[in-house]
Amino acid sequence: MSPAFQGYLKAMSHLSSSSLECHELWLSHLEAYCQKQGLQWGSCRAQDLERFHQVLLWQPNRLGKLYSSNSVDQALRVLRNFYRWAHRVQLIHSDPMKGWVLAQPLQPDQPLLAHEQILALLNLPNLNQPQGIRDQLFLELVYGLMLFLPKCRALRLDQVHADHLE
Repeated sequence: MSPAFQGYLKAMSHLSSSSLECHELWLSHLEAYCQKQGLQWGSCRAQDLERFHQVLLWQPNRLGKLYSSNSVDQALRVLRNFYRWAHRVQLIHSDPMKGWVLAQPLQPDQPLLAHEQILALLNLPNLNQPQGIRDQLFLELVYGLMLFLPKCRALRLDQVHADHLE
């Protein structure tokens, strides 16, 4: 591994061991790509790194599968962090990733509960106890109004209107 990569990893020693392993992995991928292309990491331009990005998107990994969008995003963030560091410590004259905007990859929709699961959840509270009645009301509000957790936490009793309960 390049002395610059080793220096970067040493500078990132405050990270957890798993994060360091992740940084080391993506830097080794960059190093292998550069060797294949006859490049040095320090001479990479934005176009070279964009080609590396395309390789990550379209060439299968060692398991024969394409990288997930989250993995590609992680790789690009590690490289951007590395090149910022290399520029800051004056190992390179300009940061080839300067100005790159890395949007968050789309996250898959969370699975919804099946109808039977919803009914089972709504029937959990013991209606013979005051807490059960309270819990039943809360569950029906959450389900009926399709409230998410932050909205549930902010919900006040004076915000609950009788027409919402019907």
